[in-house]
Amino acid sequence: MASPTAEVRSSVAYAVAPSAFLAVVLWLTGVPLVTSLLLALLVAWQALGGFLIWRAIRPQSTQLELLGMGIAIGTAISAIAGLITSTAGWGPWGSLVPTVAALIFAFRRRLINSPPAFGERWQISAFLATVAIGLLVFLYALRSYPLKWTGSWTGYHPDMAFFEALANSLARFGVFESPFTPGATVRYHWLSYAWTGQLSVLSDAEPFVGITRVLPIVALLASAAIVIAWTQRLSGHRWTPFLAGALLTMSGFVGAVFGGVLTLDSPSQAMSVVWLL
Repeated sequence: MASPTAEVRSSVAYAVAPSAFLAVVLWLTGVPLVTSLLLALLVAWQALGGFLIWRAIRPQSTQLELLGMGIAIGTAISAIAGLITSTAGWGPWGSLVPTVAALIFAFRRRLINSPPAFGERWQISAFLATVAIGLLVFLYALRSYPLKWTGSWTGYHPDMAFFEALANSLARFGVFESPFTPGATVRYHWLSYAWTGQLSVLSDAEPFVGITRVLPIVALLASAAIVIAWTQRLSGHRWTPFLAGALLTMSGFVGAVFGGVLTLDSPSQAMSVVWLL
């Protein structure tokens, strides 16, 4: 039987590992190193809260399921908490609160379960293969989304500037104050964009970093982990998690990114995949 401190240390490790991957990808795709590290730490903090919550709900989960559900739950509740404080005029700092509450619960809990199972080797292989395929699709899509350029550039999806502005508006002013429609709310996929906006405001990231870099990688890691972990629970065949991962990353991919399940052209669609799972 592990102590609460030991379980929290284990949870921190699960949250940090994918975030380290995120930091490296951000840095290699043009995001300054300090900003990359700060964004990765913010995501790790949110994922830690979700991990502890799902660990309490389903203690028999494998590490892969805990990874995916930790990111999914952590980002969702952080986005909601950040919207509440932003709407109240306190900025997006509330997005950091859910993990604090989860940590307090973890330390106060009396019944500590055994460490989560690592999972079958082929299940982990399916996850790594899915992330690798998704990363290739992501890098291919980035040809349209540089962070800096000289002269004119028309590669961005036409709506991306609106997405970025909406994200920052929701993070700074909440859901009831918008420069787009003064005196009214903007009811357009606002939870996904609020989440990226909160990360951008807290990290002082450059425009478009959140919606073209952070969100796709986080969505890839979380959805891949959930889909493969749950496919393994539903099927005894070793090839089905690989098929599920391929369908997740390549469904609708015909040489253009728009239309796929995990698409950069519609960030809210990619994040909705995670939260709906």
